[in-house]
Amino acid sequence: MTGVEPLRRLLTLQRRRLIGTFLGYAELKVYPNLTQEQQDEFRTEFLDAVGAYHELMLDIVQANDEETVIINPEAMALLRDIRADLRRREG
Repeated sequence: MTGVEPLRRLLTLQRRRLIGTFLGYAELKVYPNLTQEQQDEFRTEFLDAVGAYHELMLDIVQANDEETVIINPEAMALLRDIRADLRRREG
């Protein structure tokens, strides 16, 4: 496993949790107020935005040589907070 592989896995896990939590909430609280067409558009826009952000993060990780990867402690703390919040919500 390369030096960046654990970070790639973390980003992928976080993306899955984000999508699951957000779409679960949307199905319960948002979708009942939307037509099927609006629901499809909402879901597509959300998934496109998350996908674009995720791809950017993976590109940044890949662009770094495994010997020169610098992990920003503040960014890692934010990711840990997001992960903890998602786990609480999954409860």
